[in-house]
Amino acid sequence: MPPDEEDTFGVALSNGRRVLVQVQAWDNMMIRTKRGMNMKDKPFRLVSVRLMDAQTKEPIFKRRMWLGVWGSGRRINLEEIYWAYRQRFDIEHFLRFGKQNLLMDSFQTPDVEHLDNWMEIVSRYTGYFG
Repeated sequence: MPPDEEDTFGVALSNGRRVLVQVQAWDNMMIRTKRGMNMKDKPFRLVSVRLMDAQTKEPIFKRRMWLGVWGSGRRINLEEIYWAYRQRFDIEHFLRFGKQNLLMDSFQTPDVEHLDNWMEIVSRYTGYFG
């Protein structure tokens, strides 16, 4: 099935490498109802993202990244969807690392100031947000 919308744009990765981002979208997709959760009234936008080498136009990774966009976010353009995911990707990795290695999910203190100080240390230690 051909995509409803397609876009390609260039970006520079953090290591300076130039790549092309190929984004395709299929609108009004539906998920099958499972375990009593009715999904018939919840259409979404299926988005495929592929990174291509800027010079050879060959894919950098074997598989595409697939995203589902629900709600009011379905109407934003494809480049905005890509950048929103990239921002969220960094946050998710920070939270996963923090929970697994820095006690972010189990640090307990009765003093909010101590918690604020701990989160400041954690975020600076990991190199995120600071």
